[in-house]
Amino acid sequence: MTIKKLLKIIIWPAILLSLWYIIPHQLNKQEKSPYIEYISYVNEIREAFAAQILNDQHLICVGDSGKMHEKVEEMGLQFKANRRATVEEARALQLHVMNKLVEAVNTHPKLQPFLAERPFTHKHVTISISFEDSNGSHADGIAWIHNIPDSAGAVENRNKLFYYTLDPYTGKLTDLFDEPYDKAFELVQASLPMKLEKSYPFK
Repeated sequence: MTIKKLLKIIIWPAILLSLWYIIPHQLNKQEKSPYIEYISYVNEIREAFAAQILNDQHLICVGDSGKMHEKVEEMGLQFKANRRATVEEARALQLHVMNKLVEAVNTHPKLQPFLAERPFTHKHVTISISFEDSNGSHADGIAWIHNIPDSAGAVENRNKLFYYTLDPYTGKLTDLFDEPYDKAFELVQASLPMKLEKSYPFK
């Protein structure tokens, strides 16, 4: 028997034995990863929160997002409002929904051990709201508002709200302006209770 044949006889069983051992153990590790443990709690929050915001603010949830590995680092939801909004209304609504999501995360007892930061704050949630009807975005007022969390790659964009309007000629979204979360918070607080309707509570 040649050395080449002998090596084949020795090596292939060793490879097969390694695969038999490694693959099941890797799958077992994945099954026990923190993500598998906490994703059901995250989905509970998403579903309950979407239903709450639909009932309270008539916003339709159209998507979700997040940054989740060993811990829950970020959680986000996208909504559609079938109505127009001024800058002031959009700002107040954005902050209200962000605040409510933070509250929902911090009051879910089973999720607490899996949070990257406790308590969870506005820096770790993302909310997006588009204002449109069956014909698309409105050419007057705000067409879309969203925030960027603390983990943004571009430092200058972190913890800011971004506002967009619709260009009536091109039909495309156009940057309107952006502002830091803290400034938006101060503006909303200063406008209460005279300028905001009861449908836009904020705390």
